Amino acid sequence: MMYRKIITRISFLALAFLTILSTLGAIAAANAVPVSYAMDTAIPIDQSQFLPPLCAGMIFDNIIVGSGDINGGPNNDLIYGSPGNDNIRGGMGDDCIIGGGGNDTLRGQNGDDVLVGGSGFDVIEGGPGYDICYYGDDVKECEVVN
Repeated sequence: MMYRKIITRISFLALAFLTILSTLGAIAAANAVPVSYAMDTAIPIDQSQFLPPLCAGMIFDNIIVGSGDINGGPNNDLIYGSPGNDNIRGGMGDDCIIGGGGNDTLRGQNGDDVLVGGSGFDVIEGGPGYDICYYGDDVKECEVVN
């Protein structure tokens, strides 16, 4: 009878020990991060990779992608509109404005700007400076002011 009590206690302790050991092993396994080697290769991206051919040779401080009302800053901006209707203002610098699809209003404002209308009924206004306007499918107006 005494052997049964000793064996029962040893069995209970062994079972408790194995349960704790299994739990700790599972927790450790859940926190393991497998090696993916994803950071072994760095690919540098240059702003020239975002330039449309019509804006080649220009140097930009900002690349802006948006929809609706988009405003450039005081520096040279590359601005991409959306497929929807956009109202884009370039600001003070030498800007390249790409309207995209939809009925867009592109205003270069100050600086020497390149304005590219897309498909849709676009209004393109160059503003002060030497501006180049590329027409889309339908252009209502393009003002080039020197």
